[in-house]
Amino acid sequence: MCMALAFLSPSPALQHWSHPEKGVGTGEISRSDLEPLGEQGGSTSGRGNGDSSGIYSSSGNEGAASDPRFIVVGYEDGVVALWDLRNPGRPLGSLRTHTEPVMCLDVRARVQGRSTGNGRTALGAGRGNGNAAELYDLVSGSADDQISCCEVRPGGPQPLTLAKKLQLRENGTADVRIRSDGKLLACGCWDGRVRLFSVRRREPLAVLKYHRSHVTAVAFSPETQKLASASRDGTIALWSVYSSTSDAT
Repeated sequence: MCMALAFLSPSPALQHWSHPEKGVGTGEISRSDLEPLGEQGGSTSGRGNGDSSGIYSSSGNEGAASDPRFIVVGYEDGVVALWDLRNPGRPLGSLRTHTEPVMCLDVRARVQGRSTGNGRTALGAGRGNGNAAELYDLVSGSADDQISCCEVRPGGPQPLTLAKKLQLRENGTADVRIRSDGKLLACGCWDGRVRLFSVRRREPLAVLKYHRSHVTAVAFSPETQKLASASRDGTIALWSVYSSTSDAT
């Protein structure tokens, strides 16, 4: 049984970098690396900085921009699979990433380019290489005690590869979301905690404590980058975490 799915689509950051002349932005961010916060309690806010990531190669699959072609699916048997909707006879690739049913997943395009130091990336490198330039970060949560981090390359010889598994203290993840800048991962867990991870380094950053029951959903605002979490306890918490804005608390 299919439990979760997501289209492969370009990150909103693509428009920031591809069309700076339109006044959308240039991709310039004050800081690229995220540092661990430790456990946050007693309020609904965290602290930190973030930067922007995520790009789509227009020389590759044009269909992913306006007519989505690829979709990632998570199944009850713990398998995630990449499908090409134009050739639905069999998946392009599949992996058993969990020992329990996949409960949630999210996928986001990653910037391709050369490193310029301090974790920064020079845009443009990797373009013009066709589908080889398409790279996506895929994260999935399950009823087990792990978060699986995979890399998706629709045009590569191995379209779906497991990069790392993140160990949790308790079983059960209800929702996962990658922030629009492609740097921060939020996981809503059954133990009432919201756990933050660095997408780039695949390392834990912080544990947010507020809810008294299972966290059922998490979401990032595309405008303010604030994080919202909902719980079975009937509350919604708003968090300012790793924000580059001056009013972050």
